[in-house]
Amino acid sequence: MGAPPAASLLAAVARGFALFLGVFTLLNLLHRLRDRGFDGNLWWIDLRPLPAAISVPILAVAGVCLVGYAVGIRRLWFRRAALVVTVALAGVALGNVLQYYRLRSSGMIYSGSAFPFSLLLVAALAVVAIALSQRRAGRLTRAGRALVVASALACLVGFPVAQIYCFGTTDYRRTADVIVVFGAKAFSNTQPSSALYQRVRTACTLYHEGWARRLIFSGGPAEGAAQEADCMRNVALRLGVPDSAIVLDRNGLSTYDTVRNTTRMFGRIRARRVIAVSDFFHLPRIKMTYQRAGWEVSTVPTMNLRMPRDTCALMLVRETAAMWAYYGRVR
Repeated sequence: MGAPPAASLLAAVARGFALFLGVFTLLNLLHRLRDRGFDGNLWWIDLRPLPAAISVPILAVAGVCLVGYAVGIRRLWFRRAALVVTVALAGVALGNVLQYYRLRSSGMIYSGSAFPFSLLLVAALAVVAIALSQRRAGRLTRAGRALVVASALACLVGFPVAQIYCFGTTDYRRTADVIVVFGAKAFSNTQPSSALYQRVRTACTLYHEGWARRLIFSGGPAEGAAQEADCMRNVALRLGVPDSAIVLDRNGLSTYDTVRNTTRMFGRIRARRVIAVSDFFHLPRIKMTYQRAGWEVSTVPTMNLRMPRDTCALMLVRETAAMWAYYGRVR
């Protein structure tokens, strides 16, 4: 006998959420073994106050419990264990929310989003906890199982989109040794696209305010024989940055290439603290790629956060695909 319709609907959605979070958690633990220094679970929950010897087993148990619930394990002891784990994770996520608002109120971050990603996580975990607390765990119908898959797929799309709007629009500027500016379209060595100009202008403002004393402009070929990096330097010179403060990377053909090239430069220019500047939709992928390379960078979105809706929609589709492609990429 199946569960009541409302309860069955809630259970299906909750199991979809649990499936995504559980699989993502376990994959991140595997990535941690492959890419030293990369903790992908920070993208959804922050357990850094705990040593790795404690946090890793906790996350492993959490991943197993969430996946087990998602695939339909109905034994009472398992559901109780999964409920305890889910409530505990929700409590940690709520602590992350409070930390976000403390940082925002103190002026340590400047956010374009009214709420952090962790708040969405609290809501998702609350749905899972409510479903787990139901006494009757009826079997799902075929439609219910389809809803589980649909909910997990919605999370697969919604996760990077939420990161873009919550993380990407937040200004994490800190005193640094260098500012890395990611390239965009240039029409010549003196004519940048609007996106490229805004990236350079934002970095130059940070430079003049004293956040860093050196700029790295990274880009690939522009139209004709032009180079994005040369165009960026020319814009910076017009904005009052001395040429002695500028370093060029003309081989930044992609986000991955820029991260690889600049991390090689950091040692030569003795840079330990880094700010990365780009458009808000690009920053989560930049942050993740630097993390996988073993670098924690502060991200700052360009000053102009507004763009046409069709352009924004296109960038969201592109970055959603690119985020997961970079996540699964083998270095």
